Amino acid sequence: MPLLGYSRWNEFKPVIERATFACKNTGNDVEMHFSGSTLKSQGRPGQDYKLSRYGGYLTAMNGDPRKPEIAAAQSYFVVKTREAETQTQLKAMTQIQLLAAIPQQLAEQEQHLLQQQQQQTEILHRLKAVEVEQDRVNTPCGHKYSVVGFANLQGLEISVKEAGTKGRKASALCRKQGIEIERIHDPRFGKVGLYPESILVEVFKVEHN
Repeated sequence: MPLLGYSRWNEFKPVIERATFACKNTGNDVEMHFSGSTLKSQGRPGQDYKLSRYGGYLTAMNGDPRKPEIAAAQSYFVVKTREAETQTQLKAMTQIQLLAAIPQQLAEQEQHLLQQQQQQTEILHRLKAVEVEQDRVNTPCGHKYSVVGFANLQGLEISVKEAGTKGRKASALCRKQGIEIERIHDPRFGKVGLYPESILVEVFKVEHN
């Protein structure tokens, strides 16, 4: 799990489940590619998996591309798959054909990698849009956002520390103006405040001046 950027089993379990479903639905033997065993410890029993190369490929492809480890694993398997396809084709070529084909093969490989990067970028943009929509709350007074949700909406990178600082400033402005602060549970940060868009615009404007 740590090699793919997951620290907790309950986060990694859905990835394994999707990978095993994909394995089964393509007519492959799940037990061959995902051999499992139960780990005994002082706490709850855990599940351990020994993956074949194909099992590792399916697991990486079903992981969260926002994690650098998953993105690296996906790129690795794409490159290796392309290399294997290329080697099979090259075996049937003569020496002259081989020399003539090298530039074309390199160009195709570069194009394939660029397409993969574009797809990953599009996926990340869609995920950010979903996060913003989840963080937004419609109220009679207009939209309210969490600090992180508003930052995502503006296309701004924000650390946990910065989010906390801006949240305190937004809370102070709300109290000063007599605005009630709503709170919701965020699975990423716990309880977070929801602030009117006008308050957050003021907080972010002050920070960037």
